[in-house]
Amino acid sequence: MRKCVFVIALVFVAISIHLEASDWTIFDKGGNILHVIRNAEDVDPFNGEVFVVRYEDGFAFLDKNFSEVLRGSFELERTGLHDDRIGFYDSASDMRGYLNGKGEVVIEPRFDYVGRFIYGHAVVGFGDTRKEFPLFTYRLIDTSGNYTSPDEFDILELSRYEPNKAFVKKRGEKVYQFIEFDGSIWQPVPTSVEFSFLKAASGFVIYRTKHKRGYGFVSWDGEILTEQLYDAVYSTAYRIGALVSVGGNRRLVIDRFGNPIEIEVQGSMWHIFDDRYVTFINNDKTGVYDFKAKKIVIPPIYDSILVYNEEIFNVSKNGKRGFANIQGEVVVEPIYDNVVYFDKGFGIGIKY
Repeated sequence: MRKCVFVIALVFVAISIHLEASDWTIFDKGGNILHVIRNAEDVDPFNGEVFVVRYEDGFAFLDKNFSEVLRGSFELERTGLHDDRIGFYDSASDMRGYLNGKGEVVIEPRFDYVGRFIYGHAVVGFGDTRKEFPLFTYRLIDTSGNYTSPDEFDILELSRYEPNKAFVKKRGEKVYQFIEFDGSIWQPVPTSVEFSFLKAASGFVIYRTKHKRGYGFVSWDGEILTEQLYDAVYSTAYRIGALVSVGGNRRLVIDRFGNPIEIEVQGSMWHIFDDRYVTFINNDKTGVYDFKAKKIVIPPIYDSILVYNEEIFNVSKNGKRGFANIQGEVVVEPIYDNVVYFDKGFGIGIKY
């Protein structure tokens, strides 16, 4: 009998990269150096209004022309500035709250965990952060800091693609539940399936049930999109679906309803991006295949290709990182210790 090991291997690339003072070089899509931020611990991707820069002794906001529009002494959390809210840590109370884009405290520090604001709501948590592995419970707040969830949950995850949708699980319970909400009015989504595992994956959710092995896909409305047919889910895209494995090591690109998408490339596939690109490895080198145009757009010449955004790939070669576009042209030579993906027209390279 074939022994099956079921795994989920989604790759999430953190925005925050390094916690030591480094030089952060900002590029445009032509690869031109626009600005260098010296001795920063961390720089968020441009959010359309400001770059958020973290220093050892505080933070600064830079506009798109790299002029400093604000400097403060707070220690910022890595939530990014969204809905005019960014998390901060207050050392005096050992709690976390939120600032606005002017650096003003708009939600007092009363949480042990603060998440990113999405469609006007954020997940906040409570737990003993002094413990090595603290157990948190979570609630939802609006931009004024008012609680909009009726209870605390062991798991609470917001959809980043559809407003006012989430899934939750209460501590001690074994079943997850989809929720739709409007302000503080919460409405469970009726489903015929009891979910024992849920994991947000782009525009849909990966699920398992208690009495059946394997993974399937379900919408944020609780509608089953595929049965539990997959041994592993390696990577997902918003509309198309995912890179999965069935029958051991056989990897397939499928749409969100489980229909296979033909891939004409030699080598093993690793990541799916932007509903049309999949990375593949051939002779220990990584390239990119466009499965809509049915052609290789980047030959397998890189050590790894991990992130894609705004038609630019993050690539690495000989232990260094840079950028290449969808025509396979090098935008920034791989000479940096790390890079932050392009956003709103700007990419970032870091030298430690």
